[in-house]
Amino acid sequence: MKEMKKSRIEIRVTKRQKNKILKLASEDNMFVSEFLLYSVLSNKKKEIPFDVFKMEALLEEACNHLKENYGGDAYLEELRKQLWEI
Repeated sequence: MKEMKKSRIEIRVTKRQKNKILKLASEDNMFVSEFLLYSVLSNKKKEIPFDVFKMEALLEEACNHLKENYGGDAYLEELRKQLWEI
């Protein structure tokens, strides 16, 4: 008998992270929950060092600080967009 899925896990993400997850799941013709389960539990998962996530958060914080204190800048926004696409 197949085990029923009764447990939930919720995560907080930025709008850009959410959009990226939705896009990747859609490209693989998968529901988001299936895509995330496969990505995390499969043997094909990529190992990403924790420092990458910390660096990503610090870069986002730095961009927000620059924008808040020095105003919007098209070049800064383009760099931010490119970073999130990596």
